[in-house]
Amino acid sequence: MLKEAPRDEGLWNNEAREGRIWIHREIERGLGFSVAAHLDSLERDGNTKEVLIDINSYGGEISAAMAMIHRMLSMKTQIMTVCSGVAFSAGLLLVAGGDHRRAYPYSRFLFHGGSTAFGYQKAQQHLENALEMVRVDEMISEYMAMVTKKTKKHWMSMCTSGKDVWIPVEQALEWGIIDELVSFK
Repeated sequence: MLKEAPRDEGLWNNEAREGRIWIHREIERGLGFSVAAHLDSLERDGNTKEVLIDINSYGGEISAAMAMIHRMLSMKTQIMTVCSGVAFSAGLLLVAGGDHRRAYPYSRFLFHGGSTAFGYQKAQQHLENALEMVRVDEMISEYMAMVTKKTKKHWMSMCTSGKDVWIPVEQALEWGIIDELVSFK
């Protein structure tokens, strides 16, 4: 018997059933599972309207973000992502994954490579964790090169710089992270 996806009140309301999803918090495993399951449900139910994902997030777990992104990229239904505030780290990856990508003029973006706190471990475990972070940086760079106008080398150099890279909204538009700015009245 299939287990039902956990219901996240932000995802299973009437607007979400109409294809509007808000991600206005940290991106974590439960959210990743819920959004991916919800997108699957929308497509399975025959939704043909564009799905809107509104993002205002300081980021979070890369595995949760990639679960949502994999589902977004595999859907026949068009996805519009909108940055309505901030899209930092994993949030930026989500914004970039839409078929149509927008941001408000005062939106803010932040990019960096994979990171983790290793804590107290044996040397071999530190080495294995470091190698995994290199693989994560490669994956992030490959994905960003696929969905933007910049190369994998460009993104990899930002991943390995060890710095947080602030990206003004105009630069996000130029680099192809977003396609257009939402205009005010």
